[in-house]
Amino acid sequence: MIDGASWLSWQPERSIDHGYRAAPRPGARLAGSFARERPGARVNLDLAGDDEIPQRIRDGASEVGLVYLPAARPGLTEVELGVHELVLAYPPRTTPPPRIQLRTLNGATLLGVPEGSAPRLVVEAALRAAGVRTRVAIEAGRRDLLVELVLAGAGPAFLTDAAAPAAAARGAVVRRLDPPLRLPYGLVHRTAELSTAAAAFVEHALRS
Repeated sequence: MIDGASWLSWQPERSIDHGYRAAPRPGARLAGSFARERPGARVNLDLAGDDEIPQRIRDGASEVGLVYLPAARPGLTEVELGVHELVLAYPPRTTPPPRIQLRTLNGATLLGVPEGSAPRLVVEAALRAAGVRTRVAIEAGRRDLLVELVLAGAGPAFLTDAAAPAAAARGAVVRRLDPPLRLPYGLVHRTAELSTAAAAFVEHALRS
């Protein structure tokens, strides 16, 4: 799926977090274009888990987060920016069919991200609707680790189309789903008024 996150901050103001470790990184792209647009801004990048970001925002440690939606946290405003398509990545030298129908996964053993995360909620809802039961053998909170597990032969995993090319270049066998599964991503922030810098970042993201 996608990865697990970095934050951006303007000193001494609070931070803006994002939840993506796989290339390309929407947060890094937005931070770069925002810094070019506002040369006086100081931008810091670090890592944080997807599940940490909404809580950091609610606690006031960060103002704006870039995460998969829905964030499923009361008191936060969500602003959708785009949509990823989910694909299945299989270990190298495997031969899955050209397109994967969910019903063919019944009884399959998969790798996955932790329960309650937006990507897993999307996948589990689609599997339930198709009447499919699977087993998650290994949970990986970081989706770059999920790719490493696939490449090591531990099993198939759902990734986003953004992460798929890099995984395929390293030998993973990537297949699209039929019908497609889509995963929205966007910004989350507290409903209270944002600082000038954070409000400018939200406005910039909507224009980008």
